[in-house]
Amino acid sequence: MRLKRTAAVSVVCMVAGVLVPITALAAAPSASTIYVNNGSTSCSDTGTGTQAVPYCTVQAAAGAVQPGQTVQIEPGVYYGQVTLTTSGTSAEPIRFVGYTGIARSLDDSSAYSIGNQPDGGAAPAVGLEFEGASYVTVSGIRVNGGTTNTAAFVNASHDELASGFLNGSATVAVSVSGSSTDDTVDRDFVPEGQISVGPGTSGTVVSGNIMEADSAISAITASGATGTVVNGNSIVLGGPATLSQSGIVLTDGSTGSTVENNILTGLSQTFSGISVDSSSVSGTKLDYNIVFSNRASNPSPDLYSWAGTAYAAAAALDTATGQGAHDLNANPLISWGQFTPAEGSPAINSADASAPDEYSTDFFGGPRDNDPSDPDTGTGVGYDDRGAVEVQDPIGISVAPSEQWGADSLTDTFTVSQTTTPWSSTITYQYDFGDGSSTVTSGSTTATHTYTAPGTYTTTVTATDGANGQAVATTSVKVESGSAYYPISPLRVLDTRNGTGTNGVVAQIAPNHSIKLKIAGVGSVPSTGVTAVVLTLTATNDPGSGFVTAYPDGETVPNTSSLNYAKDVNVPNLVTVQLGADGTVDLFNGGASAKPIDLVADLEGYYAPGGGDGFLSAGPERLLDTRNGDGVPAGGSVDVSAPTDLDIPSSNISALVLNVTVTNTHGSGFVTAFPAGGTAPNASNVNYVAGQTVPDLVVVPVGSNGQVQLSNLGGSAGTIDIVVDLFGVYVNNWSGEEAFTPAAPVRLIDTRNGTGVPSAGPMWYQGQIYQPISDYPQVPATAENVVLNVTVTAPQASGVIYLATSGPSTSNLNFAPGQTISNGVYSGWVMDNVLGFNNDSNGSTQLVVDYYGYFS
Repeated sequence: MRLKRTAAVSVVCMVAGVLVPITALAAAPSASTIYVNNGSTSCSDTGTGTQAVPYCTVQAAAGAVQPGQTVQIEPGVYYGQVTLTTSGTSAEPIRFVGYTGIARSLDDSSAYSIGNQPDGGAAPAVGLEFEGASYVTVSGIRVNGGTTNTAAFVNASHDELASGFLNGSATVAVSVSGSSTDDTVDRDFVPEGQISVGPGTSGTVVSGNIMEADSAISAITASGATGTVVNGNSIVLGGPATLSQSGIVLTDGSTGSTVENNILTGLSQTFSGISVDSSSVSGTKLDYNIVFSNRASNPSPDLYSWAGTAYAAAAALDTATGQGAHDLNANPLISWGQFTPAEGSPAINSADASAPDEYSTDFFGGPRDNDPSDPDTGTGVGYDDRGAVEVQDPIGISVAPSEQWGADSLTDTFTVSQTTTPWSSTITYQYDFGDGSSTVTSGSTTATHTYTAPGTYTTTVTATDGANGQAVATTSVKVESGSAYYPISPLRVLDTRNGTGTNGVVAQIAPNHSIKLKIAGVGSVPSTGVTAVVLTLTATNDPGSGFVTAYPDGETVPNTSSLNYAKDVNVPNLVTVQLGADGTVDLFNGGASAKPIDLVADLEGYYAPGGGDGFLSAGPERLLDTRNGDGVPAGGSVDVSAPTDLDIPSSNISALVLNVTVTNTHGSGFVTAFPAGGTAPNASNVNYVAGQTVPDLVVVPVGSNGQVQLSNLGGSAGTIDIVVDLFGVYVNNWSGEEAFTPAAPVRLIDTRNGTGVPSAGPMWYQGQIYQPISDYPQVPATAENVVLNVTVTAPQASGVIYLATSGPSTSNLNFAPGQTISNGVYSGWVMDNVLGFNNDSNGSTQLVVDYYGYFS
């Protein structure tokens, strides 16, 4: 009895948009490898076929190969016929191997293709010929038919043509002839071609192939070929009803043959599934096939022919001959291009598993699997499927992280969902987190893992159920260097007028003195791990003029300013400041004319490691200008939202970075920005008095509707106009997010003394400052955006400072003659990493720029 074969490596090709599997044989452990690669500029047919200097043609390798060697054929179009004349041995076979991966399209004529006609040259007679070359295996190759329209011609013994695309051009795809013995044609895809086993051959195996044709054809024929095994093939014949088509035909003394486990479907009116003539019936077995006519309106009356007698169905054949006792004539539920039986197919769990050359894996390399929804009606193990393709456990999964992005480190929870209903409810999950840590195996659909270093990680989950079905899903997680942002609804953390943030001590900040403000652990801010905070600072009750500098506690007072104030004017400004090691910041009241002041600080958010939000530069774009309408009355509000042209779903936007300018003021009051739909907090963003134009950068979380609300408040508030420009958004789980790295405050530009500019002197009216970021070593080359505080001092006329990235349709800082005023700025680069500012004014002004950190 012929022994059962087992398959090695499974690969897949694509044919007419359908995945077509390939099963490639593993190389012999002791074999050396020679290479063919006509795409290599160093290839040579006079060399020895090394990987560095491969052969240019397959024929050159065929002439040089010795027993025990493997010829590795790299992808490409190889011209001319390949004739194999050198034999291997049973102990040291010769192997020609093409593609051995998954999902390779051998339908693509440029992929591992031999037997091609060269431009301007003669077409070969056949694509591949085994001429006396025994113990040779060819796998993973597209073989094209030549002038005889025969892809492969076998005239040798113990050869195997496996896992290929055999393009016979509507005639003979493979011809086995002469005195060949024990040759195998298995797991090949054969479009429009016949597998022909000729007179004098014996022991040929045709197994596990997929064949389709819409021409007049007999798919598999054996003529005078004894001991032929035709097992587990899937044959789909289509085309016009008038075609003469047959599935499997044994003639002229093909005795002792086996025809089992095949699926044959046909559309022609004269479709004959299996035909065995009288000279071939001796010792021949026919059983466990499915033969079905797809032409329901006029089904073929002759699905079988045995010893010259036609039989319409398997039952009649069995009654008359004892053959086909387990054959079926029901619809196998496969079709052209779809060779996996659909659920409910009679092919499922009904094959003869003990049939000769019934492989332990199917055409796709999948295991024989027991579908619990169908009874086991086959023999042997009882659940092999008929045809070339085994129905696999339909287990399918997807996996999603709780956070796709994080900064510095990230604790993530991965949740697995079933996308199909598997055969077994008992499922184990193996989680590979992609960072070199140990895998985790459990029955839980969730797993939590902490990534401790920046990087992009692919998490792979493998689900295995009790029916041996297996599914794999992957997802990606990115951890950036730096910190993520956590927006909060504005929270007042300091008010020297009533002792908030000062342990109840009500006292102004004296000139040239600092107060220490604890941020870590306040409200929703974690007590540890916070790297920086975003504050709106407001100086009030100020009888003099000066500045406030925010800096990390424990550092010396830097030569920077965060807020510039003037006598009897409430002045706000947004500042991003690094925390000291103890979670505090220092606020210094400085300036030659400084007087004791009250200071108010409202917390807008904080930066820390983990899965918070990342920054994306957006705009600049004007979102609101009430000067085009009736303004905002006292107690009134307006809502703004991110523009839709950002192409970011509103559900992924957590906060907006806005420049809010209050102008045309009547009375004195303040504007508070907060999530729309909520209640205005005890906080302010822009404080104003009558006749004043005041800008302030605002970072404010969006409400559930994706909007922020701006309210005009205060006991003496009057009608005002509000202008809102967008400069960025904070997003969650969106591509391109940037993390923030805080820095100790440092001055980049001061035109008064020439710091950071070619020479000292003011910006001229309508003037510009464009400086390469490389001029500022404090800013790393990896920075994508920077956080700045920009101050105008001694302007000769009113005007606007706008970034080079903004354009004059938006503003960053509005100023009046003689005013010293500052505003926070998030800036990117222009013209290959150039930092630029424009003075849209009819007078000159001095400009000061301080740096607080960067996004990357």
